[in-house]
Amino acid sequence: MRRNWVGFYVRRLGWLLVLPYLYLVALSPGPALARHGRPGGAWERCLAVVDAHNGDVPMNTACNNAELQRRDAVLNAIYRSLRQRLPAARMGKLQEDERAWIAHRDTKCEKESVHEAGDRYPEAEQGRQAQKLYQSYCLLDETEERIGYLRAVR
Repeated sequence: MRRNWVGFYVRRLGWLLVLPYLYLVALSPGPALARHGRPGGAWERCLAVVDAHNGDVPMNTACNNAELQRRDAVLNAIYRSLRQRLPAARMGKLQEDERAWIAHRDTKCEKESVHEAGDRYPEAEQGRQAQKLYQSYCLLDETEERIGYLRAVR
């Protein structure tokens, strides 16, 4: 079996190009937080690097996971502010709701990602990578939706 050495090295060196963007996405408060958790410039720049590498799936998943960390920080900040201003009884209900949402989100994203990856990528390794990618997009969508819901809590 002959290996594609050029592709092998491009995939390995591609990580060197995306790592600085991942660092910026993970550590800078940047425009995403200023826009209340909506996709930010750092995430868009990271995805542009992915596009330049023909949509490399592991790089795309890494960009999504870094953005998910940023959105989780926004979600947690909103939740902390609600804990300070809501009455104890209402906060108890919100905590139960939050736990149920986390369980629902995880189950939904796991099922959807397995379904999508299995339908599109029958090969095992491609399927696992695709599943991680689909799961990261689902988690981003669910977290964004939850941010909107928590912002509306009065």
